[in-house]
Amino acid sequence: MSVLKNLWFLFVLLGLVLGISHQTLASEAIRGFDVNLKINKDSSLQVTERILYDFGENERHGIYRNIPYKYKARGGNYVLEIEDIKVVDEFNEAYQFKASRQGGSIRIRIGNPDRYVSGRKVYVIKYSVTEGMNYFQEHDELYWNVTGNEWEVPSYNVLARVGLPEEAGQTRIKAACFAGSFGSDKSCDGYSEADFQGAGGIEFIQSQLSPGEGMTVVVGIPKGIVIGPTRLDRLK
Repeated sequence: MSVLKNLWFLFVLLGLVLGISHQTLASEAIRGFDVNLKINKDSSLQVTERILYDFGENERHGIYRNIPYKYKARGGNYVLEIEDIKVVDEFNEAYQFKASRQGGSIRIRIGNPDRYVSGRKVYVIKYSVTEGMNYFQEHDELYWNVTGNEWEVPSYNVLARVGLPEEAGQTRIKAACFAGSFGSDKSCDGYSEADFQGAGGIEFIQSQLSPGEGMTVVVGIPKGIVIGPTRLDRLK
């Protein structure tokens, strides 16, 4: 009988811990997720993410940002090379961070393990990507998971701007945007043509994402706009 009582006590205690953990996380949120992504002529990408994270009254060391780099999608196999990672605040002051590979993601741990933060903090993450495009017979395509799907808090005001090479000019660009759990085919709130640093681009928006959800954008451009890697490059 005492064994049953002990088990019952453990279940109750676990429930309380999980409840407190859930309640604590519920008070946190990403208030803004703003991404600028530039497609270069050589098919490389330059990415800048501005994340406005609200810790509320909770005290944390910082955040984790998981960037998918290896995945299958739309008939292609993506293995991205993510390089030159930098993390700063809104005043361009460097954050302490450590990047590592875990599964199919680059995991960036941002923050000082000896200091706590609370309230709203801005994290600006910059990095470059090679082999970020996929190549089909009739077009080349960017397929980009803007936010990742591993956030345990809701995200609001998600905005992604994709800048095109100048050579794109007035050519016909195909675009799509999806929001939800991984693999979702639900369209995001919308997208439109936009100016990107004086060049053509497309702007995608999503007002809200629940924990575990993400936003993915797709941009298809005619052949010849970007120069893809050679077979020799792919073997390196």
